[in-house]
Amino acid sequence: MPYVGVFMSPGRAAYTAIRALDYFRAAHLHDGHEPDPRLSEAIDLLRGKRRDDGTWAVDHRLPGRVWFHADVEPGQPSPWLTFTALRILRWWDGA
Repeated sequence: MPYVGVFMSPGRAAYTAIRALDYFRAAHLHDGHEPDPRLSEAIDLLRGKRRDDGTWAVDHRLPGRVWFHADVEPGQPSPWLTFTALRILRWWDGA
């Protein structure tokens, strides 16, 4: 899994840290169990990727042909990643 710590948007086929955290957020909302404390390392990774302006940037774009790119160039702040990251942190901090 070469892209686990990389933040990509849109996530086509890779399993990333932000995708995994969003899965656990959704699972928690579904079953009501407390968040697993073992996720704290991934949450720290997420917090560490936050830029000074409060956004998250795309780290990598998967190679291959696409009809159009749905997000920004790598290195640029991503509205999709920022939305997802803030949703995850609101869940984690509020649980």
